[in-house]
Amino acid sequence: MALWEQLLLFGIPGLLLFCGFHYWTPKLTNKGVPLIFSFWFFLWMPVIILLPLSVLLYWLGGGEHDIC
Repeated sequence: MALWEQLLLFGIPGLLLFCGFHYWTPKLTNKGVPLIFSFWFFLWMPVIILLPLSVLLYWLGGGEHDIC
C-alpha cells in the first residue's frame, strides 16, 4: 500500500478523532448538546468518511482481492 493511501486511511481519521474528542466535543457540550450525543457523533465521524474512501481506493486499485 502506498504512503498516500496509508495517510488517507489512518492519518485523517486519527486527526479527526483527536480533534473531535479534545476540541469539538467540549465545544458542543458547552453549547448545550449532551455529552453522549457529541461523543458518539465524533466517534462515528471517521467511519462515515472511511467507508466511501475505502470503496474508492478499492475501485482505483482495480477491484482485485488479493487473498493468495
